[in-house]
Amino acid sequence: MTQRTPTAPVRDVGDEQTSATRQLTKERPASTVVPVRHRERPVRLTDVPPGLSERQATRKRWYFAIMGLCLLLILLAWNVVRLYSTTAAVVMSAAAAVLPPIAAVVANWHGDS
Repeated sequence: MTQRTPTAPVRDVGDEQTSATRQLTKERPASTVVPVRHRERPVRLTDVPPGLSERQATRKRWYFAIMGLCLLLILLAWNVVRLYSTTAAVVMSAAAAVLPPIAAVVANWHGDS
């Protein structure tokens, strides 16, 4: 024989949920936008190295940053700095001339990290 367990009386919770919903609605209007904070990069849970596309994107960002610096140095050297010091403009140009090969090495680096 099986024993029957007594059942608890059934309550209607619809009224409680409705009042709770009304209370939330009173505190915050429906038109309020709640900002959601996202992480910039996901947290890694394993020791798996980043994928190829992520490594290529990183190298591409570095390449464009270095080439942008090169362009900035050349433009500043011969449009602004030469008015004050030609020697400084030549030094800036020499530094800018070294940057493209460095950018190419960074863009093609296949370091296994």
